[in-house]
Amino acid sequence: MITSLHSPHVERVKALLGSKGKKVRKAEGIFISDGYQAMKSALRPGYSEAPQIEKIYATTRGIEKLQSEFLSTELSQWEIVAPDSVDIYSPKTIRATVGSLWNLPVVEDVELDEITKLAVASDIPLLVFDGGGESSLLELESERFISLFGNEARGVPDLTAIDLQPDIRYISIPMLGKTESLNVASAATVALFHLAKGRLGAS
Repeated sequence: MITSLHSPHVERVKALLGSKGKKVRKAEGIFISDGYQAMKSALRPGYSEAPQIEKIYATTRGIEKLQSEFLSTELSQWEIVAPDSVDIYSPKTIRATVGSLWNLPVVEDVELDEITKLAVASDIPLLVFDGGGESSLLELESERFISLFGNEARGVPDLTAIDLQPDIRYISIPMLGKTESLNVASAATVALFHLAKGRLGAS
């Protein structure tokens, strides 16, 4: 039981959450996850290499809730994060996953050329989601694919300079009304749900 704010446990947590937290998390391979849903998922990992629990700190209210009882990316099978993307292990990002972090393998700092090489080697189509894409999401039926979602402002980087050219398909999501595009989270949710419908139906 922690009885003092000067406890080494408190200092440990502060170091992982502070301004230098990202550096500490990367160096030590440890991060902080809080919230009931995250705890429930962490205690029932969905795959063999899911993050492992080191310590559990719970308030009285948290214990009572635990005793009483994926997000869209879980529709995929892997989450691949580019080097300049958000810190996947920041407290805000972890809270936003609502426990899916323990159910979905995540690979960080993967360069775009590595993704294209994987697509070529595996003979898997590379689906680039873009508001101006020539193909409609509704036309796709593939069960094996790699989907690329870019920044809302800049989109996916130019792929023409990549040495190995996989089967690249530029995909748009049909929109009603005057709305031009969705934000990247909404686009990924809609696209991955549509692409996973075969597996969803089978299960």
